[in-house]
Amino acid sequence: MGERDYTLERLARAVGMTPRNIRAYQTRGLLPRPVRNGRVATYGEHHVVRLKQIQRLREIGVPLRLIAEAARRGDSLGEQGLLLPWAAGRARPATTPRRREVEAAAMARLDEWMPGAAAVLLSEGMLTRSDDRWFAGGEVNASWRELRGAGLTLPAILMAAAIAAEAAGQLASRVRELAVADGGEPLPEHAAELLSHLITRVLAGTLPGHLEARAG
Repeated sequence: MGERDYTLERLARAVGMTPRNIRAYQTRGLLPRPVRNGRVATYGEHHVVRLKQIQRLREIGVPLRLIAEAARRGDSLGEQGLLLPWAAGRARPATTPRRREVEAAAMARLDEWMPGAAAVLLSEGMLTRSDDRWFAGGEVNASWRELRGAGLTLPAILMAAAIAAEAAGQLASRVRELAVADGGEPLPEHAAELLSHLITRVLAGTLPGHLEARAG
């Protein structure tokens, strides 16, 4: 192994992350696959650069979903890309709604209804925070206007998003034994996307009926 080759553990130390986080980024398509020599996987300097770019974007509040979308499109995650200027308010990806500030009263109401919901949304990149100000982006912001027009309050919208995020984690735990290959290998990106499409279709087909039944 050369001087610029990294094992997973050495790569994790070099960028200040855990091996688990690196595997998760790789599963989501954020990181190129390592070179394998038998059972040994090695990473290079380009992996270090990519992970540091991801760290920088996360530190300034860019949701992980937007980073993953940019990576899948082949966009730069550095100075030449769209995400850094978007986070600075100078520009934004064409398909991404501009982030919007969440009123302090709505955040207080959310905490009253569902303590810990803000932390869930923050960890999933659906909310970002700057000092005492909160901002919504991504899926939350895209649905904000329509849901408020349908009669839902902002705290209820945020609580629904937090419940969905928690449910996604629980669902992932339940299906892991079916989805993860023998030997603990990460779920292939294509298989993860197919599972996501299946789950989305099932929810779209069943959730409205459950909501109507409860309302009745």
